[in-house]
Amino acid sequence: MSKNPLDAKPRIDARLTQGMDGDQRRKFTQEFFGVTHVTDKIRAIVEQELESSRDSAPSDYESPGWAYRRADKDGYIRGLKLVLALLP
Repeated sequence: MSKNPLDAKPRIDARLTQGMDGDQRRKFTQEFFGVTHVTDKIRAIVEQELESSRDSAPSDYESPGWAYRRADKDGYIRGLKLVLALLP
């Protein structure tokens, strides 16, 4: 008998509850999933920022420091992806 994926409990990234005991972890998890209107808004903002940060213009590469700008942009994108990974 296969399980319905919609019946699965939502999972939380272990890094969010690291160092918490069982009761703290349970309370944090309940509160975290109880504010979906907040996390949904944050997700929408981060996804929009991620989409706009992926655009590169040819003029971005005309400067001698283009590699530093590209490295900064890549790091920024990694940071946004980490935020998305932490959200439910």
